[in-house]
Amino acid sequence: MCGTVNQASADNVVSQTNMYLVKLNNNCDVTWTKIIHTNYPSYGIDIMQTSDGGYFLSGQAYSSNNKFNLLVIKTDPNGNVQ
Repeated sequence: MCGTVNQASADNVVSQTNMYLVKLNNNCDVTWTKIIHTNYPSYGIDIMQTSDGGYFLSGQAYSSNNKFNLLVIKTDPNGNVQ
């Protein structure tokens, strides 16, 4: 699963929003969690497992030009960014 952490609740507050990954086992117990730090506030949208056991994470980054840009990140099977 993927999502977002550290998002401020006020529009006028800058927050360091990051992507958040959670891997669950068959019993829905947490196997591991990771926070993916990026240069700009980022939002995790979708994740899929790759044939090598890693993951592709897609999302958006709100950049300095005040636009949302596509963000794609590849991880290893333990959620470490490659």
